[in-house]
Amino acid sequence: MRVPPEILHQILRDMMEILPIKDLIQARLVNKIMAFLSTSPRLETDGMGCDQKKYGSITQYHNNNNPDVPGWDAFPHQLKVRFLRHKLHPHSEGWRRNDCIGFCYMFRVILYDLKHKRGIHTPEEEEALAEKLIHGVAAVSLRPHGALCPEELYAARTMMMKCGYECLVPGSKGGRSRQWVSQAYEVLLACGACHRGDATELEDLIREGLGQAMYTSQWGLMVLEVGVRTGNADINRVLKRNSPMTFTYDGQTIDVLSLASRYDNIEALEVWIEHMKYRSMSNARARMDVAIRSMARIGKTDMVEVLIGEYGRFEQELVYNALVEAVETGHQDTVQRLLGREDFDPNITTAEFPKGPLFAAVCSCKPKKKRPLMARMLLSQGVDPRKPYPGMAKTPLQRALEKEDIETAAVLVEYGADLTTKSLPKGSKGKKLPPVLFMAAELDDGALIQLLVEKGVDRTFKWKGKVYTLRQEDLPIESAFDETDRKTPVVNYVLVQTG
Repeated sequence: MRVPPEILHQILRDMMEILPIKDLIQARLVNKIMAFLSTSPRLETDGMGCDQKKYGSITQYHNNNNPDVPGWDAFPHQLKVRFLRHKLHPHSEGWRRNDCIGFCYMFRVILYDLKHKRGIHTPEEEEALAEKLIHGVAAVSLRPHGALCPEELYAARTMMMKCGYECLVPGSKGGRSRQWVSQAYEVLLACGACHRGDATELEDLIREGLGQAMYTSQWGLMVLEVGVRTGNADINRVLKRNSPMTFTYDGQTIDVLSLASRYDNIEALEVWIEHMKYRSMSNARARMDVAIRSMARIGKTDMVEVLIGEYGRFEQELVYNALVEAVETGHQDTVQRLLGREDFDPNITTAEFPKGPLFAAVCSCKPKKKRPLMARMLLSQGVDPRKPYPGMAKTPLQRALEKEDIETAAVLVEYGADLTTKSLPKGSKGKKLPPVLFMAAELDDGALIQLLVEKGVDRTFKWKGKVYTLRQEDLPIESAFDETDRKTPVVNYVLVQTG
């Protein structure tokens, strides 16, 4: 039985008011949902994080890291285009004094000036130009400044009418910037060209004067960022002749290799790697190291493999640094793939990570619940639990016990961790820790103590001038077996001072 279209449409409309936005953008029938969602006020509030006054107007953007608010970057390009078209639609017949003072007004000013600058007279040409501008705004990964919250551009509008400046517009580093409004025209068109893959138009715009001014603070757009993230090989060949390989965007220093890798843009990645090798092989290794580590940190295992292969030669240090990053962030698949590489030795160290991957697993891995798994994966692939590290006052086992991580400590003991460490390694600084048996007894975990005994720990030791002995305590017959496993006798140990 097929559902009539009008009923289906009503169901979809009702969904707009009930389901979380982040679920809607991943649902089936996505085209229909996008059509309804682009006209829903929830898109700005629940989807993009804007505040809404009682009388319904959108007034202010807030970023409270709410996991239920996907944010601008989470929405597909076509939904952004639909949304922007919908905002412009009420004003399609021309300006009125009560038009919104944000996105609609600024967009219409830009379109009006470009029409006269380029000699456009027909409605068809104007519509095509408007589409290019809309796609340019939609291409941004950040929320375009002023596109959602009108009052942010009030000062810009006032000043623009006087001297042609974007005045006191939020900049990429959270401050304020001053920029000619005409620069925004070309940046929007260039970003649209990058997204469409039109390298000829991009080159023409650069030749006409776009040059190094490839950023607009009003919209939060940077041509290089959009091109590397979404552009094809031809777009990036144009950009590499006019742009650096490292730039600042949204207050962060970004490398083009890391950006292309993050968005799986293989075409852009190949162009920039070739460009990097041609310019300076001395910097190639450092740039590849940054890119490989950044991909390992977010668990993009396939891209880590691609980058290592694109570098052209195998280097232990590159794989090792990526391994430590993957261990610290708990990405199991990446760790497994890197450990499985032929001829890779996980027991080396580098200047970036002198403590080794095992210390990373014990001390730095997040989430903490993955620390035992990371330690087991490393140890099962040949990482030495007894390897000394210059300057380290504690062994991995001591650190695990110090952090009261009984499960990770048990894994280390199982794989042969040093149980007899009594003095600090040469060159190390810090407070001497008690013997591992003393630390385990303080945690009062019978299973761990039993494992230490089975591995041959010295039951008698001296600590702070006192002698301690681990003794086995007799249990009554009725409690001599674990209730969960009647075949396994329970052994109870007690640490007593004997001298």
